[in-house]
Amino acid sequence: MLCNNWSNTNLFLLAISVSIIFPVQFIHGLLFGSIAASIDAVAVAAVFKRFSVSKKLNLIIEGESLLNDSTSIVSFNVLKGIIFSNIAFSLIGTSFSFLWSMLGAVALGSAIGYIGGKILNKWQGDEYVISHFQLP
Repeated sequence: MLCNNWSNTNLFLLAISVSIIFPVQFIHGLLFGSIAASIDAVAVAAVFKRFSVSKKLNLIIEGESLLNDSTSIVSFNVLKGIIFSNIAFSLIGTSFSFLWSMLGAVALGSAIGYIGGKILNKWQGDEYVISHFQLP
């Protein structure tokens, strides 16, 4: 997936940059890159809304952000384990962690969306409450 490849590219570019600029080992740069490389889907959606990008493309990017966030979480946990606890890398364990993060994000997002929909349906007709509920 395109977004996932960009996330990995960003991770390595940040790791190289941090390793060159600061006196840290490359693996510590990778750890920093795993935190900072994730692209914020909310910011991208705001830019898309401003330039009136199609809804289909917006949905694709939002779906990719689930994968991107899971990749960042798993990358961070794997690198943290390698650096701080001398855990050997396991492809099966990493794959399980990735799937768990991705499916957990979908389940949590669905639950919050369902509850939010129920709350908004309860307040239907009260525009003042709804408009203030939605504003950040």
